[in-house]
Amino acid sequence: GWGQVALGVLFFAMAARQWKKRPQPGADPVMPSWMATLDNTTPSRALVLGSVLSAANPKNLALVVSAAAPLAAVKEFMAANSVAIMLVILVVLGAKFVGDGLGVLGG
Repeated sequence: GWGQVALGVLFFAMAARQWKKRPQPGADPVMPSWMATLDNTTPSRALVLGSVLSAANPKNLALVVSAAAPLAAVKEFMAANSVAIMLVILVVLGAKFVGDGLGVLGG
């Protein structure tokens, strides 16, 4: 139980750190490094990766082709809001682990 509470508190601390790192209003957000590496992926490497991932189910290829144009908008949204997205994920995980830990300790 205490381990889960500690893990939840850790997620809350990580969320607070993300909140402090958020870009100021009007400032350009910094793109996360993992997202920046996708820009440098060659078309052939992207084709191989996409083929391998979609090989198990051919209808995935149709979904990927139809989603190609909106992906640019999603990428822009995620880059501009990456801190807020990370903050929400960390708060949800923190609340889950603290709740689970307190549930174990109380019952």
